[in-house]
Amino acid sequence: QVMHDPLTGLPNRLYMRDRIERALARFHRHPDRPFALLYLDIDRFKIVNDSLGHLAGDELLKEVSQRLLRSVRHPDSVARLSGDEFAVLLEEVSQRSTASQVAQRILDALQEPMILQGRELRVFTSIGIAISEPRHQSTDALLQDADTALYSAKSAGRGRYVEFDDSMQRAERDVLGIEHQLRAALQAGQFEPYFQPLVRLADRSCIGYEALVRWNHPTRGVLEPSQFLPVAEECGLVDAIDWQIYHAACASGVELTREGGYITINVSPRHFQGNDLDSRLLGLAATAKLDPSRLRIEVTEGTLLGDPEAVTKQLQKLASASIATALDDFGTGYCSLGYVHRFPLRMLKIDRSFIEPLGGRDTRRSEAVIGAVLALASSLDIEVLAEGIETEAQHAALLAMGCGYGQGFLYGRPQPAAYWHKACAIAA
Repeated sequence: QVMHDPLTGLPNRLYMRDRIERALARFHRHPDRPFALLYLDIDRFKIVNDSLGHLAGDELLKEVSQRLLRSVRHPDSVARLSGDEFAVLLEEVSQRSTASQVAQRILDALQEPMILQGRELRVFTSIGIAISEPRHQSTDALLQDADTALYSAKSAGRGRYVEFDDSMQRAERDVLGIEHQLRAALQAGQFEPYFQPLVRLADRSCIGYEALVRWNHPTRGVLEPSQFLPVAEECGLVDAIDWQIYHAACASGVELTREGGYITINVSPRHFQGNDLDSRLLGLAATAKLDPSRLRIEVTEGTLLGDPEAVTKQLQKLASASIATALDDFGTGYCSLGYVHRFPLRMLKIDRSFIEPLGGRDTRRSEAVIGAVLALASSLDIEVLAEGIETEAQHAALLAMGCGYGQGFLYGRPQPAAYWHKACAIAA
Protein backbone atom coordinates (compact mmCIF):
# COMPACT_ATOMS: atom_id res chain seq x y z
CA GLN A 1 0.00 0.00 0.00
CA VAL A 2 2.99 2.33 0.45
CA MET A 3 3.32 2.47 -3.33
CA HIS A 4 -0.39 3.02 -4.09
CA ASP A 5 -2.88 5.87 -3.84
CA PRO A 6 -5.71 4.94 -1.44
CA LEU A 7 -8.39 6.93 -3.30
CA THR A 8 -7.92 5.72 -6.88
CA GLY A 9 -6.00 2.49 -6.29
CA LEU A 10 -3.39 3.68 -8.79
CA PRO A 11 0.34 3.54 -8.11
CA ASN A 12 1.60 6.74 -6.49
CA ARG A 13 4.54 9.10 -6.98
CA LEU A 14 7.02 6.78 -5.22
CA TYR A 15 6.07 3.90 -7.51
CA MET A 16 6.30 6.06 -10.63
CA ARG A 17 9.73 7.41 -9.67
CA ASP A 18 10.94 3.85 -9.22
CA ARG A 19 9.60 2.86 -12.65
CA ILE A 20 11.21 5.89 -14.29
CA GLU A 21 14.57 5.12 -12.67
CA ARG A 22 14.42 1.55 -14.00
CA ALA A 23 13.37 2.77 -17.45
CA LEU A 24 16.23 5.29 -17.52
CA ALA A 25 18.74 2.59 -16.58
CA ARG A 26 17.49 0.39 -19.43
CA PHE A 27 17.53 3.31 -21.84
CA HIS A 28 21.16 4.18 -21.08
CA ARG A 29 22.06 0.54 -21.77
CA HIS A 30 19.94 0.52 -24.95
CA PRO A 31 19.68 4.10 -26.26
CA ASP A 32 17.93 2.84 -29.39
CA ARG A 33 14.88 1.95 -27.25
CA PRO A 34 13.50 5.26 -25.92
CA PHE A 35 10.52 5.59 -23.59
CA ALA A 36 8.16 8.47 -22.88
CA LEU A 37 6.63 10.16 -19.86
CA LEU A 38 3.24 11.87 -20.04
CA TYR A 39 2.52 14.38 -17.27
CA LEU A 40 -1.06 15.59 -17.03
CA ASP A 41 -3.53 17.37 -14.83
CA ILE A 42 -7.23 18.14 -15.00
CA ASP A 43 -8.07 21.62 -16.24
CA ARG A 44 -10.16 23.66 -13.77
CA PHE A 45 -10.33 20.81 -11.27
CA LYS A 46 -10.59 23.29 -8.40
CA ILE A 47 -13.92 24.48 -9.80
CA VAL A 48 -15.42 21.00 -9.35
CA ASN A 49 -14.17 20.80 -5.76
CA ASP A 50 -15.38 24.29 -4.91
CA SER A 51 -18.77 24.07 -6.61
CA LEU A 52 -19.77 20.41 -6.17
CA GLY A 53 -17.74 19.50 -3.09
CA HIS A 54 -14.78 17.25 -2.37
CA LEU A 55 -16.80 14.04 -2.62
CA ALA A 56 -17.65 14.91 -6.22
CA GLY A 57 -14.00 15.78 -6.81
CA ASP A 58 -12.99 12.37 -5.48
CA GLU A 59 -15.49 10.64 -7.77
CA LEU A 60 -14.08 12.59 -10.70
CA LEU A 61 -10.53 11.50 -9.86
CA LYS A 62 -11.62 7.86 -9.68
CA GLU A 63 -13.37 8.04 -13.05
CA VAL A 64 -10.38 9.80 -14.63
CA SER A 65 -8.13 7.05 -13.27
CA GLN A 66 -10.23 4.33 -14.90
CA ARG A 67 -10.30 6.15 -18.22
CA LEU A 68 -6.54 6.58 -18.14
CA LEU A 69 -6.07 2.86 -17.55
CA ARG A 70 -8.32 2.08 -20.51
CA SER A 71 -6.40 4.49 -22.76
CA VAL A 72 -2.87 3.12 -22.37
CA ARG A 73 -1.15 -0.01 -23.65
CA HIS A 74 -0.77 -3.15 -21.53
CA PRO A 75 2.88 -2.66 -20.39
CA ASP A 76 2.46 1.05 -19.63
CA SER A 77 2.12 2.48 -16.10
CA VAL A 78 -0.38 5.04 -14.81
CA ALA A 79 0.12 6.81 -11.47
CA ARG A 80 -1.55 9.53 -9.47
CA LEU A 81 1.22 11.88 -8.38
CA SER A 82 -0.81 14.27 -6.21
CA GLY A 83 -4.12 16.13 -6.28
CA ASP A 84 -5.29 16.13 -9.88
CA GLU A 85 -1.84 15.33 -11.31
CA PHE A 86 -1.20 12.03 -13.07
CA ALA A 87 1.70 10.47 -14.96
CA VAL A 88 1.81 7.80 -17.65
CA LEU A 89 5.02 5.91 -18.41
CA LEU A 90 5.16 4.50 -21.94
CA GLU A 91 7.80 1.78 -21.62
CA GLU A 92 8.94 1.77 -25.24
CA VAL A 93 8.11 4.16 -28.06
CA SER A 94 9.57 2.89 -31.31
CA GLN A 95 8.32 6.07 -32.99
CA ARG A 96 8.00 9.53 -31.44
CA SER A 97 4.44 9.70 -32.75
CA THR A 98 3.44 6.85 -30.42
CA ALA A 99 3.47 9.17 -27.40
CA SER A 100 1.33 11.73 -29.24
CA GLN A 101 -1.15 9.05 -30.26
CA VAL A 102 -1.55 7.88 -26.66
CA ALA A 103 -1.91 11.49 -25.48
CA GLN A 104 -4.66 12.12 -28.01
CA ARG A 105 -6.40 8.92 -26.95
CA ILE A 106 -6.36 10.17 -23.35
CA LEU A 107 -7.75 13.57 -24.35
CA ASP A 108 -10.58 11.91 -26.28
CA ALA A 109 -11.38 9.47 -23.47
CA LEU A 110 -11.55 12.17 -20.81
CA GLN A 111 -13.72 14.47 -22.92
CA GLU A 112 -16.47 11.87 -23.13
CA PRO A 113 -19.29 13.12 -20.84
CA MET A 114 -19.44 11.78 -17.29
CA ILE A 115 -22.21 12.11 -14.72
CA LEU A 116 -21.39 13.55 -11.28
CA GLN A 117 -24.16 14.17 -8.76
CA GLY A 118 -26.73 14.08 -11.54
CA ARG A 119 -24.86 16.61 -13.67
CA GLU A 120 -23.17 15.91 -16.96
CA LEU A 121 -19.55 17.10 -17.09
CA ARG A 122 -16.96 17.14 -19.82
CA VAL A 123 -13.41 16.95 -18.50
CA PHE A 124 -10.51 18.61 -20.25
CA THR A 125 -6.89 17.88 -19.45
CA SER A 126 -3.51 19.25 -20.45
CA ILE A 127 -0.63 16.86 -21.15
CA GLY A 128 3.12 17.39 -21.27
CA ILE A 129 5.24 14.78 -23.07
CA ALA A 130 8.94 14.12 -22.49
CA ILE A 131 10.76 11.45 -24.51
CA SER A 132 13.94 9.99 -23.02
CA GLU A 133 17.23 11.38 -24.32
CA PRO A 134 20.87 10.70 -23.36
CA ARG A 135 21.00 14.01 -21.44
CA HIS A 136 18.37 12.70 -18.99
CA GLN A 137 20.65 11.46 -16.22
CA SER A 138 18.03 11.48 -13.48
CA THR A 139 14.33 10.97 -12.87
CA ASP A 140 14.01 14.62 -11.85
CA ALA A 141 15.44 15.78 -15.19
CA LEU A 142 12.81 13.84 -17.13
CA LEU A 143 9.99 14.94 -14.80
CA GLN A 144 11.11 18.55 -15.17
CA ASP A 145 10.93 18.36 -18.97
CA ALA A 146 7.47 16.77 -18.83
CA ASP A 147 6.32 19.44 -16.37
CA THR A 148 7.69 22.20 -18.61
CA ALA A 149 5.79 20.73 -21.57
CA LEU A 150 2.63 20.55 -19.43
CA TYR A 151 3.00 24.23 -18.57
CA SER A 152 3.38 25.00 -22.28
CA ALA A 153 0.21 23.02 -23.05
CA LYS A 154 -1.76 25.02 -20.49
CA SER A 155 -0.36 28.29 -21.81
CA ALA A 156 -1.45 27.32 -25.33
CA GLY A 157 -5.06 27.07 -24.27
CA ARG A 158 -5.55 23.87 -22.24
CA GLY A 159 -7.24 20.70 -23.45
CA ARG A 160 -4.21 19.70 -25.53
CA TYR A 161 -0.83 17.96 -25.41
CA VAL A 162 2.62 19.40 -26.05
CA GLU A 163 5.91 17.54 -26.50
CA PHE A 164 9.00 19.00 -24.86
CA ASP A 165 11.64 20.50 -27.12
CA ASP A 166 14.83 22.50 -26.60
CA SER A 167 13.10 25.82 -27.23
CA MET A 168 11.18 25.32 -23.98
CA GLN A 169 14.45 24.97 -22.11
CA ARG A 170 15.57 28.29 -23.55
CA ALA A 171 12.19 29.77 -22.70
CA GLU A 172 12.61 28.77 -19.06
CA ARG A 173 15.87 30.71 -18.93
CA ASP A 174 14.08 33.71 -20.44
CA VAL A 175 11.40 33.88 -17.74
CA LEU A 176 13.41 36.04 -15.34
CA GLY A 177 14.26 38.43 -18.16
CA ILE A 178 10.61 38.66 -19.19
CA GLU A 179 9.56 39.36 -15.60
CA HIS A 180 11.92 42.35 -15.48
CA GLN A 181 10.54 43.58 -18.82
CA LEU A 182 6.94 43.15 -17.63
CA ARG A 183 7.57 45.31 -14.58
CA ALA A 184 9.18 47.96 -16.77
CA ALA A 185 6.25 47.73 -19.22
CA LEU A 186 3.77 48.43 -16.43
CA GLN A 187 5.73 51.49 -15.39
CA ALA A 188 5.87 52.71 -19.00
CA GLY A 189 2.20 51.97 -19.74
CA GLN A 190 3.02 49.61 -22.62
CA PHE A 191 -0.11 47.45 -22.22
CA GLU A 192 -2.87 48.56 -24.57
CA PRO A 193 -6.40 47.33 -25.24
CA TYR A 194 -7.08 46.19 -28.79
CA PHE A 195 -10.77 46.15 -29.68
CA GLN A 196 -12.67 43.50 -31.64
CA PRO A 197 -16.15 44.37 -32.92
CA LEU A 198 -19.32 42.62 -31.77
CA VAL A 199 -21.94 42.65 -34.52
CA ARG A 200 -25.67 42.15 -35.06
CA LEU A 201 -25.84 39.17 -37.42
CA ALA A 202 -28.95 40.38 -39.25
CA ASP A 203 -27.26 43.47 -40.72
CA ARG A 204 -23.62 43.15 -39.50
CA SER A 205 -23.86 46.48 -37.71
CA CYS A 206 -21.43 46.98 -34.84
CA ILE A 207 -23.07 46.96 -31.41
CA GLY A 208 -19.95 46.96 -29.24
CA TYR A 209 -16.28 46.05 -28.83
CA GLU A 210 -14.40 43.57 -26.68
CA ALA A 211 -11.16 44.94 -25.18
CA LEU A 212 -8.27 42.47 -25.47
CA VAL A 213 -4.83 43.01 -23.95
CA ARG A 214 -1.74 43.56 -26.10
CA TRP A 215 1.83 44.46 -25.11
CA ASN A 216 3.54 47.13 -27.19
CA HIS A 217 7.02 45.70 -26.67
CA PRO A 218 9.76 48.21 -27.53
CA THR A 219 11.82 45.72 -29.59
CA ARG A 220 9.53 42.76 -30.38
CA GLY A 221 6.48 44.70 -31.54
CA VAL A 222 2.90 43.94 -30.52
CA LEU A 223 2.70 40.77 -28.40
CA GLU A 224 -0.45 38.70 -27.84
CA PRO A 225 -1.48 37.46 -24.36
CA SER A 226 -0.16 33.92 -24.86
CA GLN A 227 3.33 35.37 -25.27
CA PHE A 228 3.50 37.04 -21.85
CA LEU A 229 0.49 36.34 -19.58
CA PRO A 230 1.72 32.92 -18.38
CA VAL A 231 4.88 34.57 -17.04
CA ALA A 232 2.86 37.48 -15.66
CA GLU A 233 0.68 34.94 -13.85
CA GLU A 234 3.73 33.29 -12.29
CA CYS A 235 5.12 36.65 -11.21
CA GLY A 236 1.87 37.96 -9.73
CA LEU A 237 1.59 40.82 -12.22
CA VAL A 238 -1.71 39.95 -13.92
CA ASP A 239 -3.85 42.09 -11.61
CA ALA A 240 -1.78 45.18 -12.36
CA ILE A 241 -1.93 44.49 -16.10
CA ASP A 242 -5.70 43.98 -15.90
CA TRP A 243 -6.32 47.31 -14.23
CA GLN A 244 -4.03 49.13 -16.65
CA ILE A 245 -6.13 47.66 -19.48
CA TYR A 246 -9.44 48.48 -17.76
CA HIS A 247 -8.33 52.09 -17.30
CA ALA A 248 -7.25 52.46 -20.94
CA ALA A 249 -10.37 50.67 -22.22
CA CYS A 250 -12.66 53.06 -20.36
CA ALA A 251 -10.73 56.04 -21.72
CA SER A 252 -10.98 54.73 -25.30
CA GLY A 253 -14.57 53.67 -24.76
CA VAL A 254 -15.80 57.26 -24.54
CA GLU A 255 -15.11 57.86 -28.24
CA LEU A 256 -15.89 54.31 -29.36
CA THR A 257 -19.38 54.46 -27.84
CA ARG A 258 -20.17 58.07 -28.67
CA GLU A 259 -22.88 56.98 -31.14
CA GLY A 260 -24.09 54.08 -28.98
CA GLY A 261 -23.05 50.53 -28.10
CA TYR A 262 -20.67 49.44 -25.37
CA ILE A 263 -17.23 48.05 -24.60
CA THR A 264 -16.58 44.81 -22.70
CA ILE A 265 -13.65 43.93 -20.48
CA ASN A 266 -12.64 40.46 -19.28
CA VAL A 267 -12.75 40.12 -15.49
CA SER A 268 -11.00 37.11 -13.94
CA PRO A 269 -12.13 35.25 -10.78
CA ARG A 270 -9.48 36.91 -8.63
CA HIS A 271 -11.20 40.28 -8.99
CA PHE A 272 -14.29 38.88 -7.25
CA GLN A 273 -12.34 37.93 -4.13
CA GLY A 274 -12.80 41.39 -2.63
CA ASN A 275 -15.99 43.42 -2.34
CA ASP A 276 -14.92 46.50 -4.25
CA LEU A 277 -15.10 45.46 -7.92
CA ASP A 278 -18.17 47.62 -8.57
CA SER A 279 -16.74 50.71 -6.89
CA ARG A 280 -13.40 50.37 -8.67
CA LEU A 281 -15.01 49.98 -12.09
CA LEU A 282 -17.41 52.85 -11.45
CA GLY A 283 -14.43 54.94 -10.37
CA LEU A 284 -12.61 54.20 -13.64
CA ALA A 285 -15.73 55.03 -15.66
CA ALA A 286 -16.20 58.31 -13.78
CA THR A 287 -12.57 59.30 -14.28
CA ALA A 288 -12.86 58.61 -18.02
CA LYS A 289 -16.33 60.26 -18.19
CA LEU A 290 -17.71 56.99 -19.58
CA ASP A 291 -21.40 56.27 -18.97
CA PRO A 292 -21.46 53.02 -16.89
CA SER A 293 -24.17 51.64 -19.19
CA ARG A 294 -21.54 51.70 -21.96
CA LEU A 295 -19.36 49.29 -19.98
CA ARG A 296 -19.91 45.55 -19.68
CA ILE A 297 -17.84 42.79 -18.13
CA GLU A 298 -17.20 39.24 -19.33
CA VAL A 299 -16.70 36.37 -16.89
CA THR A 300 -16.02 32.66 -17.36
CA GLU A 301 -17.95 29.71 -15.98
CA GLY A 302 -15.16 29.19 -13.47
CA THR A 303 -15.86 32.62 -11.98
CA LEU A 304 -19.54 31.82 -11.46
CA LEU A 305 -18.90 28.45 -9.84
CA GLY A 306 -16.03 29.49 -7.56
CA ASP A 307 -18.28 31.12 -4.93
CA PRO A 308 -21.74 31.43 -6.53
CA GLU A 309 -23.42 33.41 -3.75
CA ALA A 310 -20.65 35.99 -3.42
CA VAL A 311 -20.31 36.37 -7.19
CA THR A 312 -24.07 36.78 -7.62
CA LYS A 313 -24.11 39.61 -5.08
CA GLN A 314 -21.30 41.42 -6.88
CA LEU A 315 -22.92 40.95 -10.29
CA GLN A 316 -26.18 42.32 -8.90
CA LYS A 317 -24.34 45.37 -7.54
CA LEU A 318 -22.80 45.92 -10.98
CA ALA A 319 -26.18 45.49 -12.69
CA SER A 320 -27.76 48.05 -10.36
CA ALA A 321 -25.00 50.44 -11.48
CA SER A 322 -25.91 49.70 -15.16
CA ILE A 323 -22.85 47.50 -15.80
CA ALA A 324 -24.11 44.30 -17.46
CA THR A 325 -22.41 40.89 -17.48
CA ALA A 326 -21.74 38.41 -20.30
CA LEU A 327 -20.79 34.76 -19.73
CA ASP A 328 -17.75 34.06 -21.92
CA ASP A 329 -16.72 30.78 -23.61
CA PHE A 330 -20.03 29.18 -22.67
CA GLY A 331 -20.09 25.41 -23.09
CA THR A 332 -16.44 24.66 -22.31
CA GLY A 333 -16.61 24.47 -18.51
CA TYR A 334 -18.70 22.87 -15.82
CA CYS A 335 -21.67 25.26 -15.86
CA SER A 336 -24.78 23.46 -17.09
CA LEU A 337 -27.64 25.09 -18.98
CA GLY A 338 -29.84 24.73 -15.92
CA TYR A 339 -27.37 26.70 -13.79
CA VAL A 340 -27.40 29.90 -15.84
CA HIS A 341 -30.69 31.27 -14.48
CA ARG A 342 -29.13 31.72 -11.03
CA PHE A 343 -26.98 34.63 -12.19
CA PRO A 344 -27.91 38.13 -13.42
CA LEU A 345 -26.54 37.76 -16.96
CA ARG A 346 -27.25 39.92 -20.02
CA MET A 347 -25.50 37.75 -22.61
CA LEU A 348 -24.18 34.24 -23.27
CA LYS A 349 -21.16 33.98 -25.58
CA ILE A 350 -21.06 30.53 -27.20
CA ASP A 351 -17.52 29.18 -27.36
CA ARG A 352 -15.83 29.02 -30.76
CA SER A 353 -15.42 25.23 -30.50
CA PHE A 354 -19.16 24.90 -31.24
CA ILE A 355 -19.05 27.43 -34.08
CA GLU A 356 -16.09 25.98 -35.97
CA PRO A 357 -17.93 22.87 -37.32
CA LEU A 358 -20.79 24.94 -38.80
CA GLY A 359 -20.72 24.90 -42.57
CA GLY A 360 -18.84 21.58 -42.56
CA ARG A 361 -20.00 18.02 -43.05
CA ASP A 362 -20.98 16.98 -39.54
CA THR A 363 -22.72 19.83 -37.76
CA ARG A 364 -25.35 17.94 -35.78
CA ARG A 365 -23.69 18.12 -32.36
CA SER A 366 -22.83 21.80 -32.67
CA GLU A 367 -26.30 22.65 -33.93
CA ALA A 368 -27.86 20.73 -31.03
CA VAL A 369 -25.78 22.62 -28.45
CA ILE A 370 -26.37 26.00 -30.08
CA GLY A 371 -30.09 25.29 -30.39
CA ALA A 372 -30.32 24.40 -26.70
CA VAL A 373 -28.45 27.57 -25.70
CA LEU A 374 -30.69 29.73 -27.90
CA ALA A 375 -33.84 28.16 -26.44
CA LEU A 376 -32.63 28.65 -22.87
CA ALA A 377 -31.53 32.23 -23.51
CA SER A 378 -34.85 33.08 -25.13
CA SER A 379 -36.76 31.80 -22.09
CA LEU A 380 -34.55 33.86 -19.77
CA ASP A 381 -34.51 36.95 -22.03
CA ILE A 382 -30.71 36.75 -22.40
CA GLU A 383 -28.82 37.79 -25.54
CA VAL A 384 -26.67 35.21 -27.35
CA LEU A 385 -23.44 35.91 -29.22
CA ALA A 386 -21.44 33.34 -31.19
CA GLU A 387 -17.65 33.62 -30.90
CA GLY A 388 -15.02 32.75 -33.49
CA ILE A 389 -17.05 33.30 -36.68
CA GLU A 390 -14.62 33.16 -39.60
CA THR A 391 -16.66 32.09 -42.65
CA GLU A 392 -19.79 33.18 -44.48
CA ALA A 393 -21.15 29.64 -44.06
CA GLN A 394 -20.91 29.95 -40.26
CA HIS A 395 -22.57 33.37 -40.38
CA ALA A 396 -25.44 32.05 -42.52
CA ALA A 397 -25.96 28.96 -40.34
CA LEU A 398 -26.11 31.00 -37.12
CA LEU A 399 -28.44 33.56 -38.66
CA ALA A 400 -30.77 30.77 -39.81
CA MET A 401 -30.79 29.29 -36.30
CA GLY A 402 -31.86 32.60 -34.80
CA CYS A 403 -28.61 33.68 -33.15
CA GLY A 404 -28.66 37.43 -32.66
CA TYR A 405 -25.02 38.45 -32.41
CA GLY A 406 -21.54 37.39 -33.48
CA GLN A 407 -17.83 38.06 -33.16
CA GLY A 408 -14.86 36.83 -35.14
CA PHE A 409 -12.31 37.49 -37.86
CA LEU A 410 -15.09 37.59 -40.48
CA TYR A 411 -16.12 40.98 -39.10
CA GLY A 412 -12.78 42.28 -37.91
CA ARG A 413 -9.59 41.41 -36.07
CA PRO A 414 -8.62 43.11 -32.81
CA GLN A 415 -7.24 46.58 -33.57
CA PRO A 416 -6.24 49.70 -31.60
CA ALA A 417 -9.07 52.09 -30.78
CA ALA A 418 -7.79 54.63 -33.33
CA TYR A 419 -8.35 52.12 -36.14
CA TRP A 420 -12.04 51.77 -35.30
CA HIS A 421 -12.53 55.51 -34.92
CA LYS A 422 -11.80 55.75 -38.64
CA ALA A 423 -13.15 52.43 -39.90
CA CYS A 424 -16.57 52.01 -38.40
CA ALA A 425 -19.45 53.84 -36.79
CA ILE A 426 -21.33 52.04 -34.04
CA ALA A 427 -25.00 51.36 -34.71
CA ALA A 428 -27.25 52.72 -32.04
